[in-house]
Amino acid sequence: MDLTQVLEGLILVFVSIELVELAFHIHRMRTYEKKVAQHLTKMGEHILRMDEHIQKMDQHVNHLESHVNKLDGFLEKRVKEKNE
Repeated sequence: MDLTQVLEGLILVFVSIELVELAFHIHRMRTYEKKVAQHLTKMGEHILRMDEHIQKMDQHVNHLESHVNKLDGFLEKRVKEKNE
């Protein structure tokens, strides 16, 4: 075995080690990708629920505003009656 064959063998070993490390990192990245996708899905669900709550709050505020307007009209009418 000459020096060239030894160097080729060492290069093959180092390349093999790098490929194994690369495969490991790709596996880890895929695992993290799945976790991130799960978190994004959960965040999307929470955003939808928040939108639903905001819509309900808007409905309640509109309902409250209509009551305030009615009360305001009633009070204005009472003030006019009292001033007459």
